[in-house]
Order: sequence, then structure tokens, then C-alpha cells
Amino acid sequence: SVMINQYYKYLIPFGIYLSIIKNKRFQEDADHYIRLVVKLIQFQIVFTLVKIAVIGFRENIIGSVATTGGAVSVTYAMMGAILYWKLRGEKLIGNEWLVFFSFLIIPIGSNKRAIWLIFPMLVGLLLMKNVTKRSLKNISMIILIIPILIYFGFRFNPSFNPERVFWGSFDPEYAVNWMINYSTGANRTNSTLGYGRIGTAEVIIGNIKEDPWSHSSLFGHGGSNIDEENIDPRSIGIAGGTVAGFAQDLVIFGWPTTIVFFLWSLSVIWVIRDKHNRATMLILLLWNYFFYTGGFLRSPANSFLYFIVIAYLKEKSKQSGFVFDQLLQINNLHQNSNGVKRERIEFKNATI
Repeated sequence: SVMINQYYKYLIPFGIYLSIIKNKRFQEDADHYIRLVVKLIQFQIVFTLVKIAVIGFRENIIGSVATTGGAVSVTYAMMGAILYWKLRGEKLIGNEWLVFFSFLIIPIGSNKRAIWLIFPMLVGLLLMKNVTKRSLKNISMIILIIPILIYFGFRFNPSFNPERVFWGSFDPEYAVNWMINYSTGANRTNSTLGYGRIGTAEVIIGNIKEDPWSHSSLFGHGGSNIDEENIDPRSIGIAGGTVAGFAQDLVIFGWPTTIVFFLWSLSVIWVIRDKHNRATMLILLLWNYFFYTGGFLRSPANSFLYFIVIAYLKEKSKQSGFVFDQLLQINNLHQNSNGVKRERIEFKNATI
């Protein structure tokens, strides 16, 4: 039962992913099902606005979903934006940009800081898709949009401004120093415990390096989370709190299982034939697993949506012209003016 408790949150979302990509209805009309998913995410935007109006900014309520952490709101925003962008043919015009950026409301309502770092990068990655076709336009949009997002992010989130309020002053130096201290615990000179996602990862990797063949290094400590109920963080030299996804897996499962698990997660992404979209999902996975919570893989609430996006991108890349056939259509055109019968051969690209 302990083993089932450890692995269920990984196996169930992946099982659903397999059932989706093998489903003939999804293969025939993927857009229909993805529109439904996007609508459900957009409902969370409405619920988030209601939440802000009634109880204010709260991390433990994501739209209509109650949760112990707000990381799922970041996943909702990112995956919702990707799905909408793909549904619109990978090109956004006019009011479609407003819809695209409206997904940010969900993590804003939960005061999530990470979204202001990863979302600008996501926008840049998506706009780079067509940079060879419309280079000047896309490059100019990237140069314009990304700084604007960072500006609003530093003012919207209380952690990123000296006043620590919503819509505080814009102080990049303060924001960067705060992020460094939060991630590494650099300002905690009196503590010998690892702190922050980078600080705790350094300690955990250091523990494994000291004795890589010990039982705990090879097979982990068990449990499902690093907390007082499962694994006491102080017993492994960290202060608890925020721990990167891969570092949590190293503690729980050991380094061999963590490596195998990560390689498996890469193989899932490789089913996307479109190289740009595959690279985009790879970059997001690396960030999520090594520098954030690892929720794409470790939390069912996040991974369900993550795997749906991969399944959709896989299906669309299969349909979007990676295999081209030329169909020959011969139309007999009778030209009475010169009395000569001409044949016009038309070649058309067919998608499968």
C-alpha cells in the first residue's frame, strides 16, 4: 500500500494520457474536446474574479478549486494559454490577445510569483514559432510584450516591491534580490539548514554525493511529501518549505528512480513531431521540474492538464503537414477559342 501511495499520482495521469492518445474520437475531432477544456479553464477565470471581489487574494483557492498550494494556478494559466494559442492556429490577432492574457488572472488571484517569470518566457517561445515568416513583426512584439509583463508582474505581486502591496513601486533591484534570497536563503546567515528551491537542492544533492550507495540514496526515504507527517525536513538538513520537484523525488525515491522517471518524462514529450512545440514543452518541463514544484509530473491536479496539452500537440503535429502527399487532379479544359484541348495539372498538399 505504501508503494501504491507513492506512485499513484504519477501513474493515473499517465494512464489517462495513454487513453486519450489512443481514443479514436479524440484523434478525429481533437479541437472539439480541447475547446471544452479551454472553456473549463476560462470558467476558473470568472470564479477567480469572484473570489478576488469577495475574499481577496488567496493562494489556497484557485477559482472554484480548494487546494493546499497555489502552484496549480500557474499550470492552469500556462496550459490554458498554450491550448488557446494552438486552437487559434498559432497566430493571435486583435482581441484574441486579451483572451490569451486573461489566463493570467488565475495565478494573479493566488498571488503567485512564478507566473511573472515563466509567462514572459512562454510568450517569447510561442511568438518565436513564426519568426521566420514574419520576423520583424514577431521580434518587435517579443521586445515589447516581455518587458511589459515583467513591469506589471513586479508591481502586481506584493513580494516584488518594497511596499509589499498590490500595485507597489517598480524596483527591479529589490525584486531580483528578493528572488535570490527566496531561492537560496542567502540572507539567512544564522541558519545551517538548506532553504529555498536552490538551497535545499544543493543540500539534498550533497547528501547523495557523500554516500551514493546508501539505502536512502538508492531507494529514498519513502513517503509522499517532505513534511513533518512524512519526512522531517530537518532530518535531511533542510528547512522545508519550498523544494524543487526533482529534489523531492531524490529524497522520496532515490536517485536511480528519479533518473529513470525523468527520462521517461522526456520520452513522453518526444511524441510531439513539431520541433518547436516539442522544444517549448521541454523548456517548460525543465523549469517546472528543476526550478519549481515539479507539479507537471508530481501532482495529479497539474499533470492531468499537462498531459492533455501534450496529447493535443501530438495530434495536431500529426495533422499539420509533417507528411505531405501530392494529389494529382487532371481537369480537362476545352479551349474553343483556339480549338486546342489543354490539360491542367494541379498539385495540392494533403495533410493526414
